[in-house]
Formats: sequence, structure tokens, C-alpha cells
Amino acid sequence: LQADGKIVVAGSSCPNFTSTRNFTIYRYNTDGSLDTTFGSWGKATVNFYAGASEAEAIAVQGSSIWVAGHAGSNFALARLTSSGTLDYSFGNGSGTVNSAVGTSSAFANGLAIQADGKPVLAGYASSSGTVFALTRYTANGALDTTFGDGGKVLTHVGGTFAGNSAIATSLAIQSDGAIVAAGYANATSNGYYRFAAVRYTGSGALDTTFGSGTGKVLTAIGNGDAIGNDVAVDANGGVIVGGYSNMGSYRQLTLNRYDQSGNLDSSFGPVVTAIGSANAAAQGLAIQGDGKIIAAGYGNSPAAFVV
Repeated sequence: LQADGKIVVAGSSCPNFTSTRNFTIYRYNTDGSLDTTFGSWGKATVNFYAGASEAEAIAVQGSSIWVAGHAGSNFALARLTSSGTLDYSFGNGSGTVNSAVGTSSAFANGLAIQADGKPVLAGYASSSGTVFALTRYTANGALDTTFGDGGKVLTHVGGTFAGNSAIATSLAIQSDGAIVAAGYANATSNGYYRFAAVRYTGSGALDTTFGSGTGKVLTAIGNGDAIGNDVAVDANGGVIVGGYSNMGSYRQLTLNRYDQSGNLDSSFGPVVTAIGSANAAAQGLAIQGDGKIIAAGYGNSPAAFVV
């Protein structure tokens, strides 16, 4: 949401059946009509010319609209002006950045803008398995060399065993500048996925005040995979992860909360909610001013949006 109440949505589209997918951004007025002052009659597209590009996250800060995802097998980030054109003061005159991360493929799923205007991306990359991957850029689009290793951070969450896999799906920045990436990871070879949250300092180091000195927490929920899809930080510094866990034959909407030190908040949950008689999941979280948590996603039987 923009400060004026207009709604900006990002994803991907293909001009025709033979073309490459592009970042695609629409802006709507508060009544749901397309804002024809944005882009071309309400729509803007970004082509990275590096293979298929798909937007997975969006952020608005002031008059800038940031969109992140992947282009080919790299992290990709674009900055648009409020009118829906690329901001050519970003990314060495292109309005975009395209960063190779890890050893082969990398995909960004989360985006947050720091108070100082630096954008942070989180996702996953190949590196002896798959790992949580973060990048941070300066306000003009260069990799921020004060963060991690040349602007990049790679984290084996569950371990370095054969078959290890960790996927960051979401990102949040705490009021003190600490960075929280959440998603899921396995802790043993061929084991079930678990909710995962990792906290980093502002320099990209693992935060040793979180997760019993490791900076990482992994939580098994239910009798199968537990997949974290989004993360939010509450006013007390609690980290809330939402997604789904397998209970019986179906996925069920699941929330879990950790305190400031990464300990499970047993006064909260985990919260596992059956919706209908088929699969359900939380895909997005928001926290109200009174601290109440809104989870949005899907349920089935019948298929439906769920809030």
C-alpha cells in the first residue's frame, strides 16, 4: 500500500505464448480501478534480458517502488518511480540490478527496505545444497560491501549434510536493524522440512543472541513437512512465522511465534487450524496496531481465499 492508499501489485506476465516472462506491476486506485497515471494505463513491465524474470516481492518507500525476484538464475531487483517508469538513478543507469549468488541458481523471494534506504533481498541459492541467501545493496544499486561477503550472505540452516535444503521465503527488518529471514529447511538427510527463522546483525553476521547462540531456529510441527511462507515481527520483538504443517492427510494453516531470543513462545502455539476438509495454508501475515495477527492464504473443500 502507498501512503495515499493506492495498491501496487507485482508478479510476472508473458506478452505472448512465445515470449519471455517479465516483471509486471499494476497500480490500482482506492476504489479498485486501474490507476491510468501509472506506467502504460496502469501497468509497467521490466525486462532483464537475462532469461525469464518473475517478481516475488514488492516494497514501497516514499516515492520509490521496489520489486524483487529472479531473472534467469540470478537475484533481480528493480526500482520504479511513482509514475511507473524505471528509476535510472539506480543500477548504474538501468534502474535494475541482477546478481549471481551461490554456485549456480539463485531466487529471491523476500524484500525489505532499511531505514537508511538500502534494500535487502532474501531467498535461496545453490551452495553444496540450497541455502538461505541474502543480498544488500546501496541506495544506488551497488552491492553493499559492508554486508556479509561483498554484499552477499549464504547460510546453511539445518546443516551441511548431503541433501541439505533451506529456502528463505520471506524477510523482515526489526526496529533495531536486525534482519530476520524465514522459510523452511530440513535438519537431516531426506528429512521433513521444518519452520526456519534466522536472524542477522546489520552487518550480515549470524545474531548469536538468537537461537541459543546459533542465530537459527528450526521447528518441527505436525507429522510431515512444515513450510514457513511469511514472517512478521511484533512490537515486542517477537518473530511470527506463518505457513502450513501436515496434520493427518492434509495441510493445515499454521502459525508459530518465537521470543526475542528465538525461544518458542509456548503461550502462543504453535497454532494449527484446519479449514474445510482439504489443504490449507497461510501465505501472508500482517500485524495490526493492537497486536492482533492477520493471516491470509487458502483453504479447500470448497477452494477459497482464507483470512
